[in-house]
Amino acid sequence: MGCEDQNTSFSVTASGAGGYQWQVDNGSGYTNITNNSTFSGATTSTLSVNNIPFSLDGANVRCIMTNSCSASIKDTSDPATVTVIGNAKVTKQTGDLTTCEKIPTKFGVSATGAVSGYRWQVLQKGASSFTDVMNGGVYSGATSDSLAISQIPATMDGAYLRCIVSSACKADTSDSIKVEVQPLPKVVQDPPNVSVIHGSDATFVIEAQGLNLTYRWQAGYQGTYSFINNNAIYSGVDNDTLVVSKVSEAQNGFTYRCIISGKGNCAADPDTSSVAILNVLPPLSIATTNAENGIQLYPNPVTGTEMTVTINNSSKDLSYKVINTVGKVVAEGSLPNTANHNQTISVDGLSAGVYTFQVSNKNGTKISSIQFSKL
Repeated sequence: MGCEDQNTSFSVTASGAGGYQWQVDNGSGYTNITNNSTFSGATTSTLSVNNIPFSLDGANVRCIMTNSCSASIKDTSDPATVTVIGNAKVTKQTGDLTTCEKIPTKFGVSATGAVSGYRWQVLQKGASSFTDVMNGGVYSGATSDSLAISQIPATMDGAYLRCIVSSACKADTSDSIKVEVQPLPKVVQDPPNVSVIHGSDATFVIEAQGLNLTYRWQAGYQGTYSFINNNAIYSGVDNDTLVVSKVSEAQNGFTYRCIISGKGNCAADPDTSSVAILNVLPPLSIATTNAENGIQLYPNPVTGTEMTVTINNSSKDLSYKVINTVGKVVAEGSLPNTANHNQTISVDGLSAGVYTFQVSNKNGTKISSIQFSKL
């Protein structure tokens, strides 16, 4: 018995022997052994086997001895069964791996030979030597042919793993496995609300981080969302920029969001953006006059920081309020007691959207109102 790749020998002792011939049977019958790189002493009383190959495991060897006086007189030794303990040899292993943090991940090896154990080691980024992986926490199988990490940490990015396979004879070590850990798909900048004039294009942009990202935009109305496809209305439904073409006032209040996911095992944990609102404003005009309520705004929509208000009402001590779409007063003040109550009002602090300009008398009773848009 011996270890693979080590040297061993077989000997016979016989009286009156004048010649020797060693033979081997690998299962198909005995054949004479000749001297070569593996065998030496094939015609002596001692057969030497150099770097014994594992292929000899289970073979039988014997020696045929001839009498020193007559070559026709022969004797044959009892056969000796060769037992070769195979060295551990890694034959297959996990290749370099790119994955996402917190994703379950496995690394494995396959080995031949008289394997007696496995030991996984890690070389962390910036470290100078490998250290043993210990079972516990996110790790299991550290002493088996398969190392499992239940939630691979971001700290393993740039690390290397290897497995030492041991045997009663010679151990073998797998190639180092490079590990790249990417962050999970994550929205880092939600798409903002968009206000555009009827007939214009609306563009929603999202910013995300992660590996091999995929984008899926959804449209929503009154809280119900569905995936959208590229067509005459939408383009870019599968990238970071969604374009809604030639919007109409019927689309006012539509909402959009984007679902971000990775590919492969990074697709296991997608992220969804916040909702962005589409505000569709009336077509541009020089002024809009509501004759019934006696209010004229110029310009409407408002593209600058001020607008001019004219009130066709002879009452005094009038006041105004600017109210947003959710009913909140965002600006208010008094109107001058002059003809037509002409007043320049600042809208510099208003965000883009649709507002109501409401006029009240000195008792606080609303007497007229009109809607305007801020671009």
